Amino acid sequence: MEFEYSRANPRVTVAFASFEAMHTVLEGVVTDLDEPAARQLFASIETRVREIESRLNRHDPASLFARINASRGREAVPLDEETYVLLQLAELFRRTTDGYFDLAALSDRSVGSVTGSGSVTETGDMAGSGGMAGFGGVTGVGGATGPEGVAGPGDKTGPGGATEDRRGAASGAAAGGKMADTPGCVLDPATRSVRLTGEGVRLDAGGFGKGYALERIRPLLTEAGVRRALFNFGDSSVMSVGTHPLGDCWPVGAAAGGEPFRLVGTSLSISGLHPDGRAHIVDPMSGRWVGRRTMVAVEGRSAFLCEVLSTALYAAPEERRTTIAARFEGYRYTEIEM
Repeated sequence: MEFEYSRANPRVTVAFASFEAMHTVLEGVVTDLDEPAARQLFASIETRVREIESRLNRHDPASLFARINASRGREAVPLDEETYVLLQLAELFRRTTDGYFDLAALSDRSVGSVTGSGSVTETGDMAGSGGMAGFGGVTGVGGATGPEGVAGPGDKTGPGGATEDRRGAASGAAAGGKMADTPGCVLDPATRSVRLTGEGVRLDAGGFGKGYALERIRPLLTEAGVRRALFNFGDSSVMSVGTHPLGDCWPVGAAAGGEPFRLVGTSLSISGLHPDGRAHIVDPMSGRWVGRRTMVAVEGRSAFLCEVLSTALYAAPEERRTTIAARFEGYRYTEIEM
């Protein structure tokens, strides 16, 4: 882990740290902590993110997601309580996004075509679309070189009962869509286990892993008494605490340009093509890569839900986006032309 600490500005101390995780980089700025406390905080953050990665990285044979995928639906796989709640939430969000957020979007199917324009790729990781300008686009400070708070639509609906219906509660087709009658996996509340619904189904955390990790480190910041901080995961998911110490927000710029987003204790996620034009998000309805040259940014309280929604809204056709987004009170989306 890279760590730097600065007292250059007499009004505010600044700690910066970064480390590689989920096939990308997590970097963070925290103010107003002494150096030992800042070092301890970032060490705790790295430990928590590594624990989450050890569950979600389907390419690591020892990970929980890899073991679930290896079961090929032939047997139920026991889950820890955190992953059980996470999969409950994932199924809830699959339903409330009309199926456009789907952990099983990369299951065995034809993905040789692209919806929109753009070249085809499977990134095979949890790296983001590179939609943010990174910390180069954030005003500097002092010269420094289920998860808490996550609920369902409108922050009113909890995860209870989200996945216990083995028939799949997505009755019929979503308006204008072809949502499957059954989810990619089914949870058993009695045994706290999961079973894939087909031999070719595989779960992938690429559409939410970074946002989920950011949400899970927020309690660590609260416990440490942090009042101002900014974290950037993969230049596609950002979480803020409070405001910039020398301003009224954390200004975050998008690589595609436009006015900066003004974050005040909120989060931001941007989904779209990779900067080199490669497609990496699949439309769950058609099984095709989405190649639209429009990025979708979502702002709101939960970094987890922002990433879920930005993934879903980018995959969804433009005429469906407003309807889906309206179900999530306190979250707003912006389309950015590349």
